[in-house]
Amino acid sequence: MPRTYHSHSLLTFAQAAEVLGLSRWTVRAIADQGRIQTFVLPGDVKRIRRIKYADLVGFQRQIEASACVGSRRGEVAR
Repeated sequence: MPRTYHSHSLLTFAQAAEVLGLSRWTVRAIADQGRIQTFVLPGDVKRIRRIKYADLVGFQRQIEASACVGSRRGEVAR
């Protein structure tokens, strides 16, 4: 059963990967490219980053919308 998150929840890369159906390394690469905003948790020597669930859903919708547009490019105009 998939987990449910609140829009303000901060997810790990593994949790974000589960939501998107990608590997955590792919999600990390997308975040490193700046395509998804990350937040650094305060107070630790390591840079622990998290992704807000609402931003993740917005990214997912953007990808789905571009996939729909991309599939129409091959259609012949009538």
